Amino acid sequence: MADGGERRKLGVRGASGAVREALSGLLADGSAIIETGEVVGIMDPVGMGVPVEKSSTRSVGEAVSTLLDAGVRRFYVALGGSSTNDGGAGLLVSLGLKLFDAQETELEPTPEQLARVVRIDATQLDARLTETVFVGMSDVDQSFDGRPRRHGHLRSAKRREAGTGRNDRRRPRPEVALFVRTVF
Repeated sequence: MADGGERRKLGVRGASGAVREALSGLLADGSAIIETGEVVGIMDPVGMGVPVEKSSTRSVGEAVSTLLDAGVRRFYVALGGSSTNDGGAGLLVSLGLKLFDAQETELEPTPEQLARVVRIDATQLDARLTETVFVGMSDVDQSFDGRPRRHGHLRSAKRREAGTGRNDRRRPRPEVALFVRTVF
């Protein structure tokens, strides 16, 4: 890169669960850029075959963990173009968060499972996160917790949702909004 940074290939599990290479950027100042669409999204044709409600952002957490191992403590995360809408649950689970249902069964961090979450255990979160800064980058004016914003809309590039026939979601799924409000 012209500014002294470098591209870094990371081995992550895509939305399909298959290991794949995803590109990230390391900047000269030691920070990193992760593009969600590159890691778990539209740049992964195999992962795009997995229904939205069954996929997660686990691979974004795997990318963060790998870069934390390399000493990165500042991340710029491009949020668009993912193949899921789990509210970051998969990212956090990859970094140690645990989600449980009423029977104390650990849940997968997928949109279809988030409605069953009754307990969240953050005791095993990666301790390096306390010294890490995340900057989310988006070209969409939409709240992550489902509350409407003035003039807000979501220009979704997500695949057609099973059973709804809609490509554009004006509001996040209620279970995703509840997860985001609970965690953040």
